[in-house]
Amino acid sequence: MRIWAIFCEPVPYGGRKLQKIMLYEKPNGETCAFLYENADAQICCADECYPNLAEALIRWDGERHTNWTALDDPLPGCQEDAMLPVRVRGRDRGEPQWGSYEVWIDGAWTPYREA
Repeated sequence: MRIWAIFCEPVPYGGRKLQKIMLYEKPNGETCAFLYENADAQICCADECYPNLAEALIRWDGERHTNWTALDDPLPGCQEDAMLPVRVRGRDRGEPQWGSYEVWIDGAWTPYREA
């Protein structure tokens, strides 16, 4: 399960100012907090791991944000932090091109460049 929200005010974080958060509760219960500097960003700028969703919510519900919005789990092989079906180019062939991404649009993988 993934949920995301936009912070009402930018949240200082390690020299950055966060504008969006996504929590991803993995099947084993571990929860990742993906943190974004831009509300439109697909790829996070930082992440944190928590033993469960409750611990992540304790940490992040203290920051004012919009209501949590549910989002489907990522497609197999896709980035857990991306709302769109985005994957590392070449990862499907065992030749990942780190920092280069592609997105599933209209039934085909196409180059992805974050705006």
